[in-house]
Amino acid sequence: QLGWSDVEFSTLAGMYVIGPQLAATMLGGFLADRVGRRTIMIIGYGGVGLLAMVFAAFPGLWHARWFAAGYVLLFDGLLAAASVGFLAMSMRVSWTNAAATVFTTYMTLSNVSHVIGNWLAGPVRELFMFPDRGASANLFSYELTFWLVGIVFLLPLLLLLRVDTREVERRQQARECGAACSAPSSASG
Repeated sequence: QLGWSDVEFSTLAGMYVIGPQLAATMLGGFLADRVGRRTIMIIGYGGVGLLAMVFAAFPGLWHARWFAAGYVLLFDGLLAAASVGFLAMSMRVSWTNAAATVFTTYMTLSNVSHVIGNWLAGPVRELFMFPDRGASANLFSYELTFWLVGIVFLLPLLLLLRVDTREVERRQQARECGAACSAPSSASG
């Protein structure tokens, strides 16, 4: 759809993206410490959603190399920063006793969901395509697909606003106090 050869697109997506991803990862980690994990996740995932919607809104520019390349570079950069926020948040909400198991589960689910999402993109799109009835019968265009990607990235951010990482600390302190507070004191008598 972009008029690029496979080699040109692979070079962009596989080589030129590395710099912005590394920079966004480092900056995302630094900013997650300074302004908060949730803020970085909102900026990263929200930026990806808005970027997809901007891309959908201007299909006439899809053939302009600067526009398509900018989308790919910014998408991967924002996603890298958001991933740093996600991983930091995952570590924060993991219980101390089971932190390694819980964090590994979050990492696995993140990676598996990415693979499954990429795998499902084609079959889901084909499900809504009707080539025998003509292009006007298709329920999804490429533009609509990008609009939906934007919505899919933005809607979960509403749930993120409800995450309270301090709840983990409160529960852990209550658990520790429960064990310590119920033990008899050896100083008394």
